[in-house]
Amino acid sequence: MYELTGPAVITPRQQAEVIAAALGSPVRFHELTRDEARATMTRFVPAELADDTLDIISAPNPPELRISPDVEQVLGRAPHPFHNWVARNIAAFR
Repeated sequence: MYELTGPAVITPRQQAEVIAAALGSPVRFHELTRDEARATMTRFVPAELADDTLDIISAPNPPELRISPDVEQVLGRAPHPFHNWVARNIAAFR
């Protein structure tokens, strides 16, 4: 099993900043509080599942912060940074 990561850890807020820079216009990022996220999620899933999911995604754990060498080993090149992907797919954000 391969762990596929980019060359750096990037947060959702940082991803929005990269997309905004590529667009040349602001991208609004609104982070929900746990209570706001739970209220939205429980409209679609049982409360226990919402709570478990929020526990899992609330903060990255050490393995999620790890940069894996697998992409380079498999492809024979370093992984590309997120901004390269955004540049190739910028039309999807317009």
